Formats: sequence, C-alpha cells, structure tokens
Amino acid sequence: MSPLGKGNDKTELLFKYFENKMNKHQETSMMVPNRFGIKVKKCCASCQHKCLNDYAQRNCELTKRKVMALQVCDDWQMSEQLDMLGNARGRVQRREYQLTLIEVRASEGLAMKRGLTITSKSLEDIQKEFELEHGSRFSF
Repeated sequence: MSPLGKGNDKTELLFKYFENKMNKHQETSMMVPNRFGIKVKKCCASCQHKCLNDYAQRNCELTKRKVMALQVCDDWQMSEQLDMLGNARGRVQRREYQLTLIEVRASEGLAMKRGLTITSKSLEDIQKEFELEHGSRFSF
C-alpha cells in the first residue's frame, strides 16, 4: 500500500513504478573512486562494457542490448581510461600553447575556405616554434 493511504490498484501500481524509478536513480548516481581516488559516476557511460552501434546508440557488449542513459547493471566495471585518470603519467600542456595551436589551425582552415592552396603546418613544427618563442609547452 502507498504511504499516502488507501488507494486503488492503479494508484498502487503508479506508486510502485515511481518508487522503482527513484531507487534506480539513486543507484545510478553513486560515485565510486578509481585507483587514484578520483570519483567517477557509476553509470553506463563509465562502464568498460559499453560500445556504440552503427547508429551511435550505446549498447552493452555483454548483453548486446541497447542501454539507456544513467543505467547501471550488476556487470558494471569502470572503464580503463577512467580507472587510469589521475595517474600523473601524462603532462598537461600550457593554455597558451593550446590557444596557439587552435589559432594556427583556424587560420589554415580559413585560408582553405577562401580557396587558397596552402600546406598545413605539422604539429611538430608548431610545437618547435612555440617552444622557441615561449619555452616549454608543458605546465609544471
């Protein structure tokens, strides 16, 4: 029976439906720490077994079924990328370098759009130029 008092069968079914929805929502909003202590939301998007079909719909590799957003099953396993998040293996590039790279690529795209034939700069050339002018492209 619903906590609202006596109700008919339809009311009871609706109450159970919404109660079930709320329980599922609470389960999906659970945060779990990865091996480096960074909290990751436990849902289909963070699962190792998710895959996309030809229509860019999320499917489960184990069950081969379409999965809804925020859905979690008993087979959930944190993806390798999220599990390694925060391991300090990588280095963060400076914001100035990122903006320089965006600017170079945008100007190349604009030139091509205007019909000019240009040769795109290699990433290595852009990195060398930046480091000559500004020092290291990495934050310390």
